[in-house]
Amino acid sequence: MRLPWIAEKLLQMNNLEAFDACFLVRGKNTITKNDVECYKYWFGKQHTLTPPVNYYRANFEYVIPEKKFCELNIPFLAAIPDKDPYLNTSLLDGMKKEYKYIETTVIKECGHCAQQEEPEMINKLIRDFLTKHNL
Repeated sequence: MRLPWIAEKLLQMNNLEAFDACFLVRGKNTITKNDVECYKYWFGKQHTLTPPVNYYRANFEYVIPEKKFCELNIPFLAAIPDKDPYLNTSLLDGMKKEYKYIETTVIKECGHCAQQEEPEMINKLIRDFLTKHNL
């Protein structure tokens, strides 16, 4: 496992201060300081940070291996918020090089937790995609 326990320790520093940067978006009040405190309460418990950190460990590599171009005609929607401090919208360009059938969207004025910041917009994006592909 990549860097076991280091990411968790960094996130725990200063009473999970990283959560403020992750969840609070300047100029928006859809996620409040009280919401962030709820996240901090939950993720402040022992071992609760490892599963979400493992997602990033498993899905993002420092060295990008040669990947086979996927030509399967499977509907695929990838959306990244433009104000996400952790995921850059340039990831979509890389995904377009790997998948023939992909629809990409940049969610404007949105941070890491798009589904909580803009639930109506995100739900509409998903519903429209599913309807378009009869899913």
